Amino acid sequence: MMATTALRASLPLFLLGLLASGVAGAQETAQFAEPQSRQAYGDWLLECFGKPDETQSCQLYQRMLVNQGQAIAMVTALAFDAESGKARAQIALPLGIDLSRGARFVVDQGDAYYFPISRCTFQGCLLESLFPDELTEHMRKGTNASIMVVSPGQGDFTIPLSLNGFAPAYAEIFNPPATASAQPSTPDRQTTGSTPTPRPGTTR
Repeated sequence: MMATTALRASLPLFLLGLLASGVAGAQETAQFAEPQSRQAYGDWLLECFGKPDETQSCQLYQRMLVNQGQAIAMVTALAFDAESGKARAQIALPLGIDLSRGARFVVDQGDAYYFPISRCTFQGCLLESLFPDELTEHMRKGTNASIMVVSPGQGDFTIPLSLNGFAPAYAEIFNPPATASAQPSTPDRQTTGSTPTPRPGTTR
């Protein structure tokens, strides 16, 4: 039997481990725990940390690759926050963005949700926030999402986020099964062309 707990304070550790492997050309990579189970749901991975017969912490994540898979443009991780009962997100974005403008999250061209950029590391800048229930519901029913940030001197640019497989993966976090199976996979998504090209955004 596997018990699943909320991944709160430990969430940044796992995500920053991914960041160290590629975002913004990090020169040194720290050692982080490997997941004990990993299962693909479309373009998302469900990863659980800890021994299968003990309490485990699980997260969903997706990486967006650019430059023919040579660089990571964005890493998105979500976990269940037991205290609030909501999804806690940590999204790693490229360095060099306008922090004062924050990030705009849109699902299927619907309403925009604005989030502040909480901090930056040597590997990237982080959006760290609880997601409102309305947004996660849109993500469960949607097809694609996008995150728009502003690059000083270049304007708005958008990084896509696939919602393929998000609904069943999200259900595993909020309604954890009694057992977990390990099915290693790597559903990294790659954009066509090179680094995300700045383009004008819409105002909502």
